Amino acid sequence: MRIDSDALEKAEAGEGNGAAEATRQIVATVGKAGKPGEQVRCLISVNMLSEGWDARNVTQILGLRAFQSQLLCEQVVGRGLRRSQMGDLAQPEFVDVYGVPFQLLPMAKATGGKPVKPPEYQNVHTVADRHQLRIQFPRLVQVVPDVQDKLDIDLDAIEPIRITPRFDPTATYIELDLGVPHAGMGGETQDRTRAYQNFRIRRLLFRVAAGLIEPYNKPWLFPQALRIAEQVIRPVSDGGKIGYAPGVDPREICNLRYLTIIRERLSAALRPGEGPERFLPALDEYQPIGSTDALNFNSPKDKCVPAAKSHLSHAVVDSSLERKICAVLDADDNNVEAWVKNHRLYLEIPYLYFGGTYRYRPDFVVRLTSGLMVLLEGKGDPSEKDDAKATAARRWVQAVTTWGGLGTWVHHICYDAATLKADLITLQDSALAASVG
Repeated sequence: MRIDSDALEKAEAGEGNGAAEATRQIVATVGKAGKPGEQVRCLISVNMLSEGWDARNVTQILGLRAFQSQLLCEQVVGRGLRRSQMGDLAQPEFVDVYGVPFQLLPMAKATGGKPVKPPEYQNVHTVADRHQLRIQFPRLVQVVPDVQDKLDIDLDAIEPIRITPRFDPTATYIELDLGVPHAGMGGETQDRTRAYQNFRIRRLLFRVAAGLIEPYNKPWLFPQALRIAEQVIRPVSDGGKIGYAPGVDPREICNLRYLTIIRERLSAALRPGEGPERFLPALDEYQPIGSTDALNFNSPKDKCVPAAKSHLSHAVVDSSLERKICAVLDADDNNVEAWVKNHRLYLEIPYLYFGGTYRYRPDFVVRLTSGLMVLLEGKGDPSEKDDAKATAARRWVQAVTTWGGLGTWVHHICYDAATLKADLITLQDSALAASVG
């Protein structure tokens, strides 16, 4: 239907003849059943689509002449963005627009470069005929030590606290400016000399011990907590867990940053000191056990690695190290029975870092031929946060193993994929020796 825009404008103003009024009725009811415009499939007009026209079944828009402004282009495209039905909003609707220059973000300046090709996606799913490779894992909300009247600490579960200027500078140069920066007023170096002068190791130990037993409301545990603090807060060379970088004053430990880390590491490694080690693993109320069943999602193809020993068709990797780890786990000449990348599994371990609660997701879950379960993490240069994750993970595997519902678990960090095969054999042999002993 060809539209005379001038005649239509007069009809809408009440000044047109009968033909113009009929045209107005048709245009106003395009696509509406039982109305004059029911059978109309194509409209040809100038300026009619800019505003004030309500048709919900527009599927194609073709621009046949130049547009005077970007705003007009947006108004024309907007005619096709109205949904034909509002019942199921999950169902997409489409409109094809040709010959109308349109920019989704008008304030964004066009670069003139080539369009970026959208990434190709790979479907990752549970393979039905690999049920023997199915892996289960517990979903823990938290791990609580069942502390009675005796305390102990798992020193092996504590990652050393590194005292280094890399994490917090030990000195700062302050320049004294007046009016114009760098005006030659000079400056001074500020360090922790005054804090060092007031530092007393006994006061630090008492503060750490008091904070350690505070959650349990059992003040009679203070002597035991003090003994634990003395055991941990000493250099690694003396059997403790404090690692000083070269040239760092040992009194730098008075820094609140390191004091906070010490408290969190001790709390994470605390365990009952009487009878069998007792932990209370709090399982998720609604989904206590997770598994590799019924997974189906899409991921960028360049991040997907085919997996033969996994219940899932592919592993979604985030680094070159993870890609190498996948190759080692999938090889035939190792002691790996099944493995899976922890992507969309939501196997999470809660941990503390500087007073905040976070969730750590290990990279892989591996089941060895002996049945030993391994939480495997691929890591380059570890940070303070990575150390906190490792301490929480070791406590997690100890609690899950003590619970016993899903076998024996260990945590392992892989820094070099070339040594992973030997590392897994060592883990299995150590677990077998411990069970025999």
